[in-house]
Amino acid sequence: AVLALRAHKFDVILMDKNMPGPSGLDLLPGFRRVCPHSRIIMMTAFGDVPSYMEAVEKGAVEYLFKPFRMEEMKAAVAKALSQDAGSRP
Repeated sequence: AVLALRAHKFDVILMDKNMPGPSGLDLLPGFRRVCPHSRIIMMTAFGDVPSYMEAVEKGAVEYLFKPFRMEEMKAAVAKALSQDAGSRP
């Protein structure tokens, strides 16, 4: 994923909190360093307030709880695109 980030510019990155290997929360700071202008939307089925706060502190601009409706994702992407990459929700 980091190689793709270095090779391409992404306006929005969708990242799951729970993935095989390092978690999305662990990877988020590195993604922000490699792609500082990308807006990162974190998704999870296992969220809580501390993980939400951690994601925001590490640079996520949106945090979606699964299951979510497609309208929620569209709204989150639209909101993320309207923000500067360094903005917070």
